[in-house]
Amino acid sequence: MKKTTLFLTAILSTTAFAEEKSACESYGDLAKTVMEQRQNGSGFKAMWKIAKDSGDSIIKDMVLQAYEQPAYSTTQYQQKATQRFADEVYVACVRSGKFGS
Repeated sequence: MKKTTLFLTAILSTTAFAEEKSACESYGDLAKTVMEQRQNGSGFKAMWKIAKDSGDSIIKDMVLQAYEQPAYSTTQYQQKATQRFADEVYVACVRSGKFGS
């Protein structure tokens, strides 16, 4: 439950501070948090509920994509997977041209 609460806080922070950062930076940061939760064993059901409750289709897609990736057992691979996922989300956002980079 603690991990889920941290994720919810990250979602709210992303929305609240979007004016201080570009939306793509915020989504990239959130992607990092989502994948960290994935790698640390947070269950999909709880994460999906939070994503649905956010009402943001991008966040829902992000959670789905994160849980389609493998969870690794070593810290080194967890960190690599987390950074790779955050970078992928950031790049996709920038490419979309819908948000500031």
